[in-house]
Amino acid sequence: MLTDGVPFDQGRYGYLTDITDLTPQDQITVARFEEAKKNFISSAEAFQSSDENARASHEEEKNSGMTDKGFVEWAFQDYPSWFQAGQVVQANAAQLRGVGIDAYGPSYGEQVSTGIQELQREGWEKFGGVPTSLYLL
Repeated sequence: MLTDGVPFDQGRYGYLTDITDLTPQDQITVARFEEAKKNFISSAEAFQSSDENARASHEEEKNSGMTDKGFVEWAFQDYPSWFQAGQVVQANAAQLRGVGIDAYGPSYGEQVSTGIQELQREGWEKFGGVPTSLYLL
């Protein structure tokens, strides 16, 4: 889910990577989780940078009268690397969630559910019902 007014903030997605209180099922899946975690973090950093740059470019174009489009519509047409980076981070988040459940069992799934619920609540409270960031990864 892509939103116009809410920039991406990778710091909101610790629930995907924090395994401090979780017990691993086996070491093979833990190694797969660590690799998926590394891929997710890398893609989230890349998307955050792309999001910041795209939003700055969009703001410049709006201020100079070059566009009157909302951010998402503008980015799809004029900043396709933003959309592509968003797709990569979403795919890596999905892979991380799947491997996380394999590696850490139902408690990881519960942690992810709780994280998503908190993002949804934040969206309703802070942004008038708009989901936060991309961004329910």
